[in-house]
Amino acid sequence: MPKIKRNTYPWTNPYDPKMAAVELNPDSFNALLRAKGVRVQHDKAVACPNYKGNIDSGNHPIDCPFCKGQGFVYYDGGEFTALFQSNTLQRMFQAQGYLDPGTALLTVPSELEDKQTIVYLHYFDRLTLLDFEDRYNDLVQRTNGITDLLRYDALKVEYLSTANAQYEEGKDFIIDDNGNIEWIVVDRPGRNELPEYGAVYTVSYLYRPVYRIVQILHEGRFSSQKLKLPNLTPRRYPQQVIIKKDFLCDKISVEDGEVMKQPIVP
Repeated sequence: MPKIKRNTYPWTNPYDPKMAAVELNPDSFNALLRAKGVRVQHDKAVACPNYKGNIDSGNHPIDCPFCKGQGFVYYDGGEFTALFQSNTLQRMFQAQGYLDPGTALLTVPSELEDKQTIVYLHYFDRLTLLDFEDRYNDLVQRTNGITDLLRYDALKVEYLSTANAQYEEGKDFIIDDNGNIEWIVVDRPGRNELPEYGAVYTVSYLYRPVYRIVQILHEGRFSSQKLKLPNLTPRRYPQQVIIKKDFLCDKISVEDGEVMKQPIVP
């Protein structure tokens, strides 16, 4: 994307020529975020265009092959450093309003470290914390193959058990390149009381936390900065958003880039 050029204007203050302007330096704030923030993968979200008939009909297929039923498609992924704070497990009231369970505040720099690429945020964008992990619990039904699909890419399995037996990572199964369960023993979960279905097991594992933007607190933070008198330059300032944990992400295969789906059982 070519760099957006911003104009420079001659600056005078007709109200009080001697008034000293209070300078808010976005570069210093971006530097602070870089020093104290965490690495975040940002994927921009747009509404799926796969509608039938009139756009107001709401006729969007549930099993849409374009967005895989999510209603959004993603593009132009990038990485930046942002300040992550106020993650809560209970409903809280703050200056920004109510924070529901699973929400947090994220303060994002105005531009990337190349000082040319502006960070544009919007509702439902997907954000992944790259250097941290959380624990997630899944209920999984065994398939006929050796691989069972997890909702997120597992980093480490802490616990896996059926109603009758417990299994260990490295001994009974491994985590494959896509973060799924790959069984390495024959003595794996079998069939449940209905023989045509695979046994259900519970699994607790670590994964990279994934969030979505649900509210933009400072959607447009625009101001001007005096760089060299008497000129005035428009500047964009860092933004703050409310993000919420996401539990609806598709898994993309590292082999072919396709969405991975759990095989139908039986």
